[in-house]
Formats: sequence, C-alpha cells, structure tokens
Amino acid sequence: MERSSFRRFLNTIGGRLAGLALFVMVIALVGGAFGLWQVLRIRDAVIEMQKATTFTETVLTTAHQTTELVLVVREEMNRGSGPEEMTRRVSPYLVTLQGYQGALRSHVREFPVGSDFRNRTETVAITLGNVVDVVRKILQAVEANDRTWARYLLAQLDVNHRLVEQDTAAMVALARARYQKAMAEAQLAARRLVLIAPLVTVAVILAAAFAAVVALRGVIGGIHTLSASARRLAEGRLEERVPVRGLEEFRFLARTFNEMAAELQQLYTGLERLVAQRTAELTRRTSQLEAAAIVARHAAEIRDLDTLLDETVRLISDRFGFYHAGIFLVDEAGEYAVLRAASSEGGRRMLARGHRLAVGRVGIVGYV
Repeated sequence: MERSSFRRFLNTIGGRLAGLALFVMVIALVGGAFGLWQVLRIRDAVIEMQKATTFTETVLTTAHQTTELVLVVREEMNRGSGPEEMTRRVSPYLVTLQGYQGALRSHVREFPVGSDFRNRTETVAITLGNVVDVVRKILQAVEANDRTWARYLLAQLDVNHRLVEQDTAAMVALARARYQKAMAEAQLAARRLVLIAPLVTVAVILAAAFAAVVALRGVIGGIHTLSASARRLAEGRLEERVPVRGLEEFRFLARTFNEMAAELQQLYTGLERLVAQRTAELTRRTSQLEAAAIVARHAAEIRDLDTLLDETVRLISDRFGFYHAGIFLVDEAGEYAVLRAASSEGGRRMLARGHRLAVGRVGIVGYV
C-alpha cells in the first residue's frame, strides 16, 4: 500500500513537471514569435528610412542640377555664346537631368497609385522633360541665330524651373514625414521587443522556479534573485546581470539570462545608434543640398555680375556657416587670379587692395 502510494506520488509529480514543461515551451514559442515579429518590423522600418533618405537625396540633387542648368543657359545667353560653345556647356547637364528623370520614374513604381508621392514624382519627372525640351529648343534657336525666340524660350525655362522647385520642396516634406513615421515605428517595435523579452523570461523563470521548489528547495533563493533581475530588466535597466553562483541548474539559468540581457542591450544600443546616425546623416545631407539649392536660386535671380558675386559669397557664408568665402576670376591675359568678391572683413580689405595671385605660381588659389 505504501509502495503504491509512492508510485502515485511520483506519477503526479512527473505529470505536473511534464505539464509545466509544456507550459514553459508554449510561453517561449509565443514570446519568441512576438519578438521575431518586432525584429522584422524594425528591419522594415529601417529599410523604409533608407528609401526615404535615398529619395530625398535624389529629389534635392535633381533640383540643384536643374538650377545649375538654368544658370548656365542664362550665362551663355548673356555672353552671346555661339551654338558650339553653348552646346558644349549645356549637354552634360541635359544628360544628367535625363538620368535623374529616369531615377524618379523608377521611384514612381514604389508608391501606391493616387498617392501624393506618386503624383508629385510624376509631375517632377514630366517637368524635367519639359526643361530638357525647352533647353534643346533654345540651342536650336541659337544655332538659327534667332535670339528673340531664344529669350522667349528662356522665360519658359524659368517657369518650368520654378515648378520643379515647388514640387521638389513638397516632395522633400513628404519624404521627411515618411522617414519620421518609419523611425517612430522602429522605436515602438524596439520598446515592445525590450519589454516582451524580459516578460517571457520572467514567465519561464517563474515556471522553472515552481519546478525547482518541487524538486530542490535550495534553488528558491537563486530563483528569487533571478526574478528580481528580470523585473529590473523589464523596467529598462539593460545593464542588469545575475551573479553566476549556486547549484548547476541556477548557474545555467543565470548564464542564459546574462547572455540574453547582453544581446538585448547590444540590440537596443545598436538600434538607437543606427536611428541617430541615419537621422543626423539625413539632416546633414538635406541641409547641405537645401543650402546649395537656395544659393543657386538666389544667384539665378541676379543679373549684374558684381552684385551676383557679392551676393553669392554672402549666401555661401550664411548658408554653409563659413567664416570666409571669396571668388577669384582670372584676368583677360590669363596671368593673375584677381579677387572679385569676399564675405569676411579681412577679405574685403584684400579686395580693396586689389589682391591678386599669379596663376600657377603663387598660393593654392593661383595653382587651382
């Protein structure tokens, strides 16, 4: 009778441990699946941020290249350049703009039909085509020596240029919103990942603690320590670690917990660093391209050469944060690089003295 009761006791304990092991396995699988889902969401959000960054760079560079093309065409028209010289200077910009037009059209396929992104991108691609067509017509008019028609086409080029600037500004704003939305999604998934992993760990540890109480009472103190560390980890203290001591079973759990905590800390730190790096990189590139576009746009509105040079160095110093900016032009004999505009006080004193450098012989500017 006593032997039969002992067997029933062992069977009961074995059944409970088996049920407990199954329960732990279910919790681990559910927690792992949820954690994997959050990791995939973080990956998708990072990819989305990269796409938004690439798209912003393409749009701003397109606007900058369009502005430079308009400046070159206007400069050649004002100088009265012949068709060969004008074609030589303008052709590289036309090829570049056609390449960006193709890049924008490839971006169109990434956006849903009818979305603001798709509509704006298609509009800019069409306007770029108009810019290229108008410039080609200007070249044909110059070749036919019809300057009146060429200047009329130049006015049309200015209109298309303004349309490109307006649409690209709107597209940059949409890309920024897209980037910020993806970044918020990544941060939310990261917080959930940091929260769910300790919770799953706590559930597994608590279940294991119950089994340990049934089998070995000596492990209870170690389980309490491990549970407290898990709670602190769930509160966001990712530096939390469990001392590896006591029974072998507890040492194994402690090592597993410490490895998981270290991986979580590394993952979260790496994600924060990646998000900060991408944000800083996008901000820096956007600021530089926007500054270049603003400088080129202001310069395109000025017709007088001296005013253009003075305004250019001022805008470059203001927008890029340079203490000094200066413009040298080579004299007609090609012997000296003459300072024509400067933004700093010292540069203006040099300008008043008629500062110049022998070409190829004096200073970095002379060699350049």
